[in-house]
Amino acid sequence: MRRIPLSAAGERRAVEQADEKIAHCQRHGARHWGDRQYSPEQDRAQQIAGNRAEIGVCEMYDLPWLPQLGRTDVIDCGNIIEVRARIVPGRGTDLGWHPPNANHVGDNPSVPWLLVHAHDGGAGALWAIGWLWGYEAAARARLVSPIWGVHYIAPPYHDIAALDGLVATLREAERDPAPPAPR
Repeated sequence: MRRIPLSAAGERRAVEQADEKIAHCQRHGARHWGDRQYSPEQDRAQQIAGNRAEIGVCEMYDLPWLPQLGRTDVIDCGNIIEVRARIVPGRGTDLGWHPPNANHVGDNPSVPWLLVHAHDGGAGALWAIGWLWGYEAAARARLVSPIWGVHYIAPPYHDIAALDGLVATLREAERDPAPPAPR
């Protein structure tokens, strides 16, 4: 577990992007995931908490933040890490996983998924709890939320230090791609 720092600029961007996402959904009649159970205030808090977690992870690893506005093909943090934030205290603390279904392509099984706890209603301290590869999450998913279609995966998770090494390896591979195969 590791505390995730977040800059003042990151805090502002988290709020701005949450408001933009909610406005986008309202303009296009799209249903964002929070509209089935949360009040507008709770949904906004959840959106901000998720953005704060993603931006904090990006700042921690010096990765670009790739916010998803109406897209599911973008990986949150530098196209390397997906982040799943849970507000603590809240409805639960386990890693959430969306399997494929008729309305959703499902979460990406080929990238690491990092669980972040956002304390104090989502506006407080951010803590990186642990991570799983998407395929590990898919294999271990057992508890289903019928409202959201989400599976929750309880610990154990991989340690954050292992993610540090993985991120370094993936970043190095991007800078120094493998040479072309001989013909």
